[in-house]
Amino acid sequence: MARTLSQKIWDRHRVDVVRGRDLLYIDLHLVHELSPQAFGGLALRGLAVRRPRQTVATMDHNVPTGDRLEPVRDALAAKQLAALRENCARHAIPLFGLGSKRQGIVHVLGPEAGLTLPL
Repeated sequence: MARTLSQKIWDRHRVDVVRGRDLLYIDLHLVHELSPQAFGGLALRGLAVRRPRQTVATMDHNVPTGDRLEPVRDALAAKQLAALRENCARHAIPLFGLGSKRQGIVHVLGPEAGLTLPL
């Protein structure tokens, strides 16, 4: 039976099956400021980012739409941006922050920066 594109990609990245669940190898993680729980989960377990050089972060959702260097007015948004900055510094993850020419939409950043490539 023919496999779908997603099945082919999934199968290509499966490295093992553990307790009936597929273990996948992911070669690049793109993160943004709306995922602080991932860093929190690592902290709770006393873990570091396994491969920080294969992780890239950008400030995406909470950035000012005009001048990106203006102060962020929304307190929660500012807190999320600060948390991303702190987590990237703590784990030595490259960050495309508000002053970076590469800062932008996380889903666009990968291909534009040449980080995500076809299989």
